[in-house]
Amino acid sequence: MVTAELKIAKLLIFHFNFVFPGYYIFTYRRVTGISICTIDVSQADGPRTVREVKSTVSKSLGIKTDEIEVIKDTTILRNDEKEFRTDGVTEIMIIRKDRRVPIGERTSKEDMFDGDLADGDRIRMSCGHAATPENLYRYCLYKLNSCDLSIKCMECDEVWEFPEISKKADMTDDESVFFSRKMTKVAIDYNNDIRQCPTCGIHCTRLSPDNKQVECVYCKRDGKSMYSFCWECVLPWDAGHNCEKNNINIAQHTLDNCERVKMKYSNISNVPKVRACPNCKLLIEHTGGCKTMDCRNPACKHTFCFSCLKPMNKFGGLQCGNYNSKCTVAPVQKLVI
Repeated sequence: MVTAELKIAKLLIFHFNFVFPGYYIFTYRRVTGISICTIDVSQADGPRTVREVKSTVSKSLGIKTDEIEVIKDTTILRNDEKEFRTDGVTEIMIIRKDRRVPIGERTSKEDMFDGDLADGDRIRMSCGHAATPENLYRYCLYKLNSCDLSIKCMECDEVWEFPEISKKADMTDDESVFFSRKMTKVAIDYNNDIRQCPTCGIHCTRLSPDNKQVECVYCKRDGKSMYSFCWECVLPWDAGHNCEKNNINIAQHTLDNCERVKMKYSNISNVPKVRACPNCKLLIEHTGGCKTMDCRNPACKHTFCFSCLKPMNKFGGLQCGNYNSKCTVAPVQKLVI
């Protein structure tokens, strides 16, 4: 028979965490996990960057650092980033470094991405074409980062279902959950019938398509002072609300405060990482590759240099030269209200 004193003792052991002076508890959770894991780390050696998080967690789990990604919401963070916690907890994803092909599903067909230069065994897709599991994984990640849910064959345009992609890319459970979460977010973001409340994060629908002011029933029920938001710009609603002005102010703040990066191939330094398309003003982030940029807006597709912002010439090349040539760095753009 369990006594009341024993129950209290167990509760105390569960809730009380003794930490030596100069140490603190680092908390993390796997994408597939419900429980939170803790590690006692010293104040001096505690992780301050994503790279250090990977090192700390790898020692705890007994795996290599390159088998860990640190994520925030649906974004894989870079090694040098310092903002990696959500509500005090760091979320990690265990990834597969050596993606395998089951013996019975190997094919000698060329990889649809790299041809015969592809490194590793190929797997046959349902359409009959082939890819290495690593190239398939990276292609899927690229499409979702571009907010494109149409993940299809590069040869015949047949659309693949996610269960097939997950299996044939040899994804870990963490990777499968992360990709599913990312696909859900893209679907919600591009669904004009759903919006996320900027105050509580709950997804809402509106009763009338003619009313831009929407009340979040959850925020209103909880007595929050700010429970109305704009359906168009998804900002809190206030007197004299102006979507265009608010959107431009937010975009300008992003342009003014983004970090500076170095262009690969052309070796151009101190280039703003975020630019507004010179044609349609859509904000575009440079995540890698050369300075040639194609606007991601399907209605625009303007091609320009990310450094000097000059457009493509009539011959199909950049006005400032080749993809690897140096050019001037245009100043931070100023949007007109």
